[in-house]
Amino acid sequence: MKKRILVALLVFVALLTGCNRKETPGQWPSQKIEIDVCYTAGGTADTVARQLSALMSQQLSTTFNLVNVTGGSGSIAGQQVYAAAHDGYTWLGDVAHTVSGWRTLGYADLGWEDFYGFYAASSPYVLFVSGNSPYQTAQQLFDAMRGDPSMKWGNAGLGSINQLTGSLMLEKLGLKAPAVSETGTIVHVAIEGMYAGYLLIADVVKPHSAQAIRGLKDAGVRKTVMLTGDAEPVAKAVSAELGLDEYHAGLLPGDKVDQIETLLAAKRPKENLAFVGDGINDAPVLSRADVGIAMGALGSDAAIEAADVVLMDDDPAKIALAMRIARRTLRIVYQNIVFALAIKFACLVLGAIGMASMWTAIFADVGVMVLAVLNATRALYTKDLANKNEQ
Repeated sequence: MKKRILVALLVFVALLTGCNRKETPGQWPSQKIEIDVCYTAGGTADTVARQLSALMSQQLSTTFNLVNVTGGSGSIAGQQVYAAAHDGYTWLGDVAHTVSGWRTLGYADLGWEDFYGFYAASSPYVLFVSGNSPYQTAQQLFDAMRGDPSMKWGNAGLGSINQLTGSLMLEKLGLKAPAVSETGTIVHVAIEGMYAGYLLIADVVKPHSAQAIRGLKDAGVRKTVMLTGDAEPVAKAVSAELGLDEYHAGLLPGDKVDQIETLLAAKRPKENLAFVGDGINDAPVLSRADVGIAMGALGSDAAIEAADVVLMDDDPAKIALAMRIARRTLRIVYQNIVFALAIKFACLVLGAIGMASMWTAIFADVGVMVLAVLNATRALYTKDLANKNEQ
């Protein structure tokens, strides 16, 4: 009975969201339905969406395609669903509180009034302590927190319902406990039914990334900007760690292209814009930038094909080295051009006034070529540039 009621409710919602389609209600659905889940696989929203999609596939005789669209506290998925055709074939898999906070947190100008929503499941929020903790009741824990202001509490992150609920609880109790300040995803662990602590899952910045940014600035790069689909807190922490000038978080592939267009319009005359990326979503931006640089070892085939330069060892510090080698090579080319033209012009003048011999002509031809080749071999010596890049 519950399953029928649930399926009937889901069909009702799908019909509402499909108000612009050409099909009659009796014909729907005639193709697969996509559910864009706001969070990564394995989470509450993803687990519920997968269980429901399996049930609905049987009842509606259609296929459900689940896509995990992460970032921006679910707002990226929300904007993607909102922008899709209102034909009943694109749904948003989310938890209720997430949509409610998008405007407040500045993620997106969307709220529940922009969607037809229904509740498929509910889950309680529980306060955990370590299994070997001396606190057996909530009151004992609160009393200890009053006596020790340095005690920390963990949550799912700024703006999450866990953080908001916990903050409200502490405020009501008159407690001031700092939250776990590390940036990343917190996974709470229980061993044999007893809370053991938490794991922090976060992006690890490559060891040479900060050095690479410093090398770029030393090489004359005026501005460094990070474009990422990650959430704002993660992007902010990485930007601060690397010393970037600017960052933009929660971006879809199309948003990255828009940002590149803005940067291209703002660049100075004779400046070039280089973009470094490795994912398939970076391919459009790599092709649009003046210089596209892809990672060869871990980069996607689409990114490598769209790039102008490929770093085979995925070391971002090599970008500054490549710039120094390119500049030295160009200087040598210009030196050879000026030298060759100057010698030949001098020989022409000497020949015109009758002061040039055959040996002068031979030197102007073969001699200049030999000297130019010898000067060009200087481009093969790059150890000094590599040593400077490592400093």
